[in-house]
Amino acid sequence: MARPALWLAGLWTFGFVAFWGYLTGCCVPAPLEEVTRPMGSAMGLSFSNLFPLFGFGRVFFGAEFMASLPPVLKLLAGFQTVASLPLLFFLGLGLRQRFRLR
Repeated sequence: MARPALWLAGLWTFGFVAFWGYLTGCCVPAPLEEVTRPMGSAMGLSFSNLFPLFGFGRVFFGAEFMASLPPVLKLLAGFQTVASLPLLFFLGLGLRQRFRLR
């Protein structure tokens, strides 16, 4: 149960740092539009990539925002989405085993 949760946390942190670096304009070209809260936006974007079933990406981040991301960050967002699905499955299995009634 701890291993998938730690991998999810690490995947979220890596995505958060990458998106935060882009949104603040640190060491990379800044985004085209002004982002008022880059830290919160980076946290939310990374979270929405990890949990695509909830649909936060479509609600809070429009298609034009995702289209304006550099190709490397689009690849990272796709990797986060694909890697999170088996990790969420394994976390669910671990929770099921942990709280199994006998």
